[in-house]
Amino acid sequence: MEDLISIIIPLFNRENLVLDTLKSIREQSYVNWECIIVDDHSTDNSFQVATQFAAQDLRFRVFKRTELYKNGGNGARNYGYSLAQGEFIKWFDSDDIMETDFLKTQITFLKNNPSYDFVSSEFYYFTNQYKEEVKLYKNPKQNNIEAYLLFSHYFPTPAPLWRAKFLKNKKLWNEEMLRAQEAYFNFLRLTEKPTYKILPYSLFGVRRGHESIESLSSKDKSYKTSVLFYFTMVLEYLIKNKKDFSPRVLRYQFYRVITTYYEVINLSGMSTYYMKMWSYLKDVNMNIIDKTRFAIGLLLIKYLGKGYFLICNSKFDARDNRFIEN
Repeated sequence: MEDLISIIIPLFNRENLVLDTLKSIREQSYVNWECIIVDDHSTDNSFQVATQFAAQDLRFRVFKRTELYKNGGNGARNYGYSLAQGEFIKWFDSDDIMETDFLKTQITFLKNNPSYDFVSSEFYYFTNQYKEEVKLYKNPKQNNIEAYLLFSHYFPTPAPLWRAKFLKNKKLWNEEMLRAQEAYFNFLRLTEKPTYKILPYSLFGVRRGHESIESLSSKDKSYKTSVLFYFTMVLEYLIKNKKDFSPRVLRYQFYRVITTYYEVINLSGMSTYYMKMWSYLKDVNMNIIDKTRFAIGLLLIKYLGKGYFLICNSKFDARDNRFIEN
């Protein structure tokens, strides 16, 4: 018997899209998989649509998220993981598409490379009108975390196939977060120093051109607090391990923290972050002129609600997402 892959899909209000996703899974050339669909109490007919489809193929199982897990995609992902029986884990989204050999290509790599903890791949964006290939920085010469933060060395939720034993007993999806949860999940995995590879094949499609669950949340400014939490967790890790990272990435991460803080300063609970900013400013290596700009900007933000022109210095946005040939 071939190794079992557990595919976990959170589902919320995707009645018009989820069938395309499920059909692409059913058509996989690798056949030993289970697909666990966790409905997050949809208000449309998504649960019924998925249940009717699953009745045609017993490899699909449909559940409603229980109250033991918080509402949202993260709770649904964690609940699905608790039900998984496979030796390999793949989280997937309810509006994306698998190419026919997606699972086969990835599991073949992992079986041929038993020391690897996960394998990822390139992908493409698509709508009903176009398809755009995404090229990634697959073999970075920098620290992998630095490449993840600054360059196009990343993997969206559907990309990795994980060994279940690597994920065992780890903190997985943070159910308190409403945004940036995918970035935080992948960041945590990278801090665990896994062995992995990004394959140079475009093996799945990420749908664009419709309102995603995340884009709906972005309309509520309070959701930015999750982004701020993510940026601060990353910055604190970088500061704690600064000997492993360049000053460039620390300055960049501080820039992301302080500009996000500006967006949510009027929300409750932000005073703690204000005090943290001064500590971060002390720990991040930059010249005295830039430190002074940030310090004045912080004071203006705190007491006048102004000062964005002082903290928004584009030279600190060190990201470079151009494809780097390997």
